[in-house]
Amino acid sequence: MVLSKKKIDLMQLILLLTISFLGQITINMVNLDVVYHLRAIFHMPAGLIGIAVGVSAISFCIACLTLLGFLSKFRPRNVIMCGFLFLGLTTAVFAKTTNQALVWVILVLFGAFQAFIWTYIESWIIRGKEGKELNKVLMLFNLSWSLGTGISPYICTVLVEKNTFLPLQVSAFMFFIVACILFVVSTLFPQIRSVDGEKTYIAKSEEKDHSTPLRYFAWVGIFLGYLALTGVQTAFPLYAGEVLHWSESTTGVLLLVRGVASCFLFIFLGQTVFWHFKLSHLLFAQIAIALLLFAFKDITSFVPLVFFFLFLGIFYAVTYVESIFHGASGALDRAKRMNYHEVILNIGIIAGGACGGTLYQHFGYPSMMEVTAIILAVSVLIQIFVYQWFMKKKRYVRLQTETEKR
Repeated sequence: MVLSKKKIDLMQLILLLTISFLGQITINMVNLDVVYHLRAIFHMPAGLIGIAVGVSAISFCIACLTLLGFLSKFRPRNVIMCGFLFLGLTTAVFAKTTNQALVWVILVLFGAFQAFIWTYIESWIIRGKEGKELNKVLMLFNLSWSLGTGISPYICTVLVEKNTFLPLQVSAFMFFIVACILFVVSTLFPQIRSVDGEKTYIAKSEEKDHSTPLRYFAWVGIFLGYLALTGVQTAFPLYAGEVLHWSESTTGVLLLVRGVASCFLFIFLGQTVFWHFKLSHLLFAQIAIALLLFAFKDITSFVPLVFFFLFLGIFYAVTYVESIFHGASGALDRAKRMNYHEVILNIGIIAGGACGGTLYQHFGYPSMMEVTAIILAVSVLIQIFVYQWFMKKKRYVRLQTETEKR
């Protein structure tokens, strides 16, 4: 089927948004079910569950760093499709096994195969876009996967109330469906199927790199955002069930609130430009998360916790958007930049899962929140110091250059 470039671009955008939405629902369901499944079937302590959550993230990071050069040679359609097929096979095995040793192997593979997905969806969807156009496309992309993130906890927790195998079985089926959608649509439209791999695209491009140094602060922000978010999402389901005696679906409602709040923030940031290239907005979001964790560390009532997850979703979304926008802005090799973005946020997941589970197990939920808040606050102070040092050095170099010219 041959259509105009404008229609093909629209069809390609719709396709990528659809697989991002469905893929995030499915990946998130598996990630959340891991917490319940390892507790119910394998009777793991909270600390070990936190480590298990981090295992997939570690393997994802390693796969991203080692496979980028190889996978960038291939068309993104083929890489992403293989990723979803491999995830489906891995999850199907997970849904069948009761062997604990095999579970650890599955968690490693599940993380590694995700390296075929997000870097290549992100770099494909933002290819050749800058400024307001980049902002708009990122808004749609962030909205698609965050809607999936928002919906998935509720779906997962409803299925978990039946049994913890059911979310894995449903997820395995969904992964195959997503791969089929990508295959069918890209087969119908040759222009989508034939999109060049990142290396070929860069070799043909005549553009030059003009990146912003704010990406470094944005990457610190995404690390801290995921550190806090994953710590809460690892410890809170256990705390809600074991201490507050809430049902899984009640916890799912709160996680849904967090996801929906992030969606609204993605829409807002996608329609505005006041935050572009401004460090103050980055640091504000990080310190706001720290204050939020500290203020709500002892709260046990449902309604106040709704507001906690609401604001956590809002400020976390700021760190995510800043990271992906400032990482992509002006960059030519966007697969590489999106790789950095994904690796850094997953390092945050690793640290958040391990620290959240361990601190909860040994010291309790309030202490976990308090320690995480302190880490964020100290990190913000360090960033301010580094920025001031950088600006002083920049002014010194400028003055020296002006003196030499005279």
